[in-house]
This record gives sequence, C-alpha cells and structure tokens, in this order.
Amino acid sequence: MCMIEKRKRERESDRSEWTKESMERGNYLWRGGMSEVAMNEGGENKWERLKERDIEVDVQERGEKVRASRSCANYRRVYGIPTYIRTGKRNEGKRLVKIARWRCGNEERGYKFWLSEEERKCRLCARERENVDHLKYECEYVREKGERNINVDVVNEDGRGIRWMEMIERVRRERERERERERREKERRGGSE
Repeated sequence: MCMIEKRKRERESDRSEWTKESMERGNYLWRGGMSEVAMNEGGENKWERLKERDIEVDVQERGEKVRASRSCANYRRVYGIPTYIRTGKRNEGKRLVKIARWRCGNEERGYKFWLSEEERKCRLCARERENVDHLKYECEYVREKGERNINVDVVNEDGRGIRWMEMIERVRRERERERERERREKERRGGSE
C-alpha cells in the first residue's frame, strides 16, 4: 500500500512540474507574439525568430524602465549603444568611463534622491541641486573659476562634452583644496586662541 501511494505522488508531482513548465512555455510564446499552434506550424527557423522577438521585447521593456527612471532625467535620451563607445579605441578606457559617468548622472548629486537635501546641493556653490544644467548655466563658482561653454551638449551621444567635464572636475578639485585650506586655517586660529 505504501508503494502505491508513493508512485501516485510521483505521478502527481511530475504533472505539476509539467504544467508549470507548460505555463512558462506559454508565457514565453505569448511574450514573443506566438501561440502554440503558430509554433507548431512555424517551420525550421521558428526558434530563431522567437529568440529575436524576445530580444526585441526585452530591449523595449528595458528602455521603458530606463526612460521612466526618476533618478536621472537624461536617461530618456539613452537608446542603444552610443557613438562614443562604438567608435572608441581600447586605450581610451578612462575617457569612456568619464563620459559614461556623466551621461548616466553619476557625477551629479541632484538626482540622488536617497541623499538628504543638503547632500544633493552643488559641491561648488552649495546653493542649488547639482546637475548639468545648474553647472552650465547657474553655478556662480563655475562662472568665476571655469570656462562656461554653454554651446556644448554635455550628455550627447558622441562625447563632445569631454573637455567641459574635465574642466568641472578640475574646478571641483580646486574647490575641495580651498575648503581644506579654510578648514585648516580655522583649526589653526581656533587652537591658538
């Protein structure tokens, strides 16, 4: 009796796995825009077509998520592989990383919604949220210390804004040195009193 129940359970578990597998296959086919019937009549390269369609759907879904992102407004402009990566040379790794960081918003604090409002302020002037538009048009410190090349689209696809990006990074380093000198001077004055 015990053996009969064991075999019965095995058959039921096999069926439940089969139905789960069948459901996954059905969902995959539906995602690719095909049905079981169309798949059976599809011919010899049916799986290649289904795979290509699945990749297209995946790219579209990923693109929707990227464009709907609240962390960086520039994501809406990103589609496919940008020109600066396609045409880049192997020895330009640091340059490519720099452009990618700016395009993805990693060099801006204004869109990092998990930071406090004070931490999201510009590292140079500490007045408004730090983003590319603020740095290009509004930041007083950049206006004083750096060159303001407003005509360059910094987050463009071909990476033409690299000189501007380097200038902002240079100005940030200078500002950090100034703040460090001010802090040391303040400590020196505070310690001597």
